[in-house]
Amino acid sequence: MSDQPNNPGSESQTFCISCRSCSSPLMQATDWAREREGMWSARLWCPECWQERRVVLDREQAIIMSLVVEEGIACLLQDLVDLDHLPVVEPGQRPGLRL
Repeated sequence: MSDQPNNPGSESQTFCISCRSCSSPLMQATDWAREREGMWSARLWCPECWQERRVVLDREQAIIMSLVVEEGIACLLQDLVDLDHLPVVEPGQRPGLRL
C-alpha cells in the first residue's frame, strides 16, 4: 500500500493497515474508486486520531483490505452477541457476585 501507485516490476511493499499517526488498527476505508486495471484508490480514516490519507492499492492489497474490514465486522457482531448474554442490571443497582 502506498500513497502512490506501485511501480511495475517493483517488489511489493509490506501491507500495513494501522494508522501512521497513532498506530490504531481501526482504520476505515472509504471512497473506493477503480484507478485502472488492477488498481484501486481509497481514503483511509482513523476514528481515534482523525488522521486520513489517500492510498492506491493493487489487487492483492484491495482484497486484503476487504478481508480485514469483514473480519472487523465479524468481531463487532460477536461482541454484540457477547453483550446480549450479560446480566441486566437496573440503573442504581450494583451487580451481585455470583459464585
